[in-house]
Amino acid sequence: MIGLGNLPPEHQPRAIKKIEGYLKLLGRRVENPRLAN
Repeated sequence: MIGLGNLPPEHQPRAIKKIEGYLKLLGRRVENPRLAN
């Protein structure tokens, strides 16, 4: 995870949750075309 080391510890969980959310959205975008095919 790039840049997490620069954040204060109390902000890291928020950043991780945001990253997880983005990964889930990306995963859905990747999976949807496969399901459509």
